Order: sequence, then structure tokens, then C-alpha cells
Amino acid sequence: MKLDRIYSAIVLIVIVCCASQCVSAAITTDGMLNDEKTITLPEDGGRWHLSVVGNLNSAQCKQLTTWMAQNEKLKQLVSQVHYHKVDVSTNIYKDRYAPTLQGVPAVRLQDSSGRIVYDATIRNIPYTAEGLYAALYHAVNRYYNKESCPRRPTPAPPLPDVVPAPDIQPILPEPERSVVDSSLVLVGIGGLALLVGFVIAWAKKYNSPKR
Repeated sequence: MKLDRIYSAIVLIVIVCCASQCVSAAITTDGMLNDEKTITLPEDGGRWHLSVVGNLNSAQCKQLTTWMAQNEKLKQLVSQVHYHKVDVSTNIYKDRYAPTLQGVPAVRLQDSSGRIVYDATIRNIPYTAEGLYAALYHAVNRYYNKESCPRRPTPAPPLPDVVPAPDIQPILPEPERSVVDSSLVLVGIGGLALLVGFVIAWAKKYNSPKR
């Protein structure tokens, strides 16, 4: 029984930890950011464009425009950009937005050159103002990180052909040959001959019969 209780306690702890992780992931996905994290766009004279597009009288668009007007961080972002509210009945929507939007309502953020930085439609617009701001924040960060990546270096010039060094083998000195004087050889042979002659003569004299 004691082991069963310990096992049940461990399972309960694991379930609680998993649940907390899921809640944390859900909060992150919905865009809960620290107060210190704010969008700061460059002040170079080229203001970005933030657009709310759709039927401005619809409940969804009214909610989006309310967020822009009441959420402090979204209000701060609106103050840094050209803020547009584009109704689907206008020629601007038909000419500029309809060809590229996947649906309405939509929220679009563009840099000063018109490049799309963030684009969300009814299918993926966050459910809260905080979530929308977080999505915009991460999109701007991705934009800046991509822009700040170092450019690919140009190919280096080809290296000159390397001429292999000649295979030089060291010249080793020939072993010294012992040079024996020929005169010494003759003297040695002569001495040996005299010694042999002396031994033969002595042997004959010793073996000869006495008279």
C-alpha cells in the first residue's frame, strides 16, 4: 500500500508539471510578453504602415480597432506608424490589399518600402490585444534579425597554381675505403716466407740422422 501511494504521488506530480508546461506554452503562444518588451521602430523618416482591413462595421473589425485605440502597447505602436483602417468597399482595398490578402478581417504591418512584416487574417489573428501585440513584436524581431544577418561573402579569388618543390635527395658521402700501402703487404709476405723457410730448415736439420 505504501508503494502504491508513492507511485500515485509521483504520477500526480508529473501530471501537474505537464499541465503547468502546457499552460505556459499556451500563454506564450497567445503572446504574453514582459512589460519591458516593446516594439521600437527606426526613426529614420520612413514610417511603417499598420493596417486593419475588412468590413469596418463588422464586430471583428470593431474589436481590432478598439484594441488599437485602448491597449497601451498597441497605442504606442500606432503612434510610430501610418495607421490605416481600410474598408473592403474602397478602391484602395481592391487595388492594394485584395490581391494579396487571404481573407478579412486582417491586420498587416509593412516597412517603409511596403515589404510585409506581419500579415494575419481571421484564421490566425490572436484572441487578445496582448496576443496581437506579441505576434507583431516577434514579427518585427524576425524582420530585424533577417536584415542584420551578415551578407554572404563574395567568393575569394582563385589561388595561384602551386609548383611542387623538386624532390631533392641528399647526396651521401661514400664510405671511406681503407687504403693499405702495397709495400707493407710485400714486407708482410716476405717476412712470412722467411719465417716458413726458417721453420722448414730447422725441421730438416732436426730430423736429419746424426753421423
